[in-house]
Amino acid sequence: MTPTAHIRHALPGRLRIGVPAMRGDRGYFDWVADGLRSEGTLHVTVNPHTAGILIDGLREPVDRLRDAARRNRWFDLQPDAVAGGVAEPQATPSASPLLDQRTVAASAMLTLAVFQA
Repeated sequence: MTPTAHIRHALPGRLRIGVPAMRGDRGYFDWVADGLRSEGTLHVTVNPHTAGILIDGLREPVDRLRDAARRNRWFDLQPDAVAGGVAEPQATPSASPLLDQRTVAASAMLTLAVFQA
């Protein structure tokens, strides 16, 4: 039976997948990592203790990864099963569009300029 997997965290080009049913199974995670590399995923890190698979430099859409994983019986990546992350890797907006890093930096510089004057 193919274990169920979910996306724990996703950023553009970076995906962290959890396969909780296989926690602690070093052989399984090595097998999946080798398979992902053979499919063209170059940067794969696995951690059997956390049941995690980290794919860095993901160039293909998640649907292709999902299809390859299902076809090879590595895991069944649920389309909307998310634990502590976003559903699919997309450009992630800042927590508040009014308070991004540039706004904070500009506000800090303006405040310092006022106090200097």
